[in-house]
Amino acid sequence: TLKMEVVDPTNMLLTNQEVLTLLKEVKARPQPGKRSRNHATIVHETMKYLSTSPAAAQNRQHIEKLILSVEKFKLFPFEIMQLINLRPSTQVELQLLIEEAEERLTVDQVDELLKIIKNCLPPQKKEN
Repeated sequence: TLKMEVVDPTNMLLTNQEVLTLLKEVKARPQPGKRSRNHATIVHETMKYLSTSPAAAQNRQHIEKLILSVEKFKLFPFEIMQLINLRPSTQVELQLLIEEAEERLTVDQVDELLKIIKNCLPPQKKEN
């Protein structure tokens, strides 16, 4: 099991799935006093957007599985974050997310990464 540790709280990355989970918790938590109208709008609009993204179908186990599965590719943390958030399904999409992909990855490695993404992260939920 992966343990997440906040080393510097001013400089940490959160996946869209983690943000969505956090916002659901914030929304469900009873708040004494009034929340600002702006706060409620921001929470609502962000949740609405993330509910139509790959994050809506993901959970912590999916993300942990992907992180462990892509270790051998020596990707930067922000690249892994983009893989999780955007769930690329084509070579072009993947190459746009990885810096200098042509120099760092072979065509076979790109294909392997796409298979890993497909196997670790569930498909995006369809809109109703």
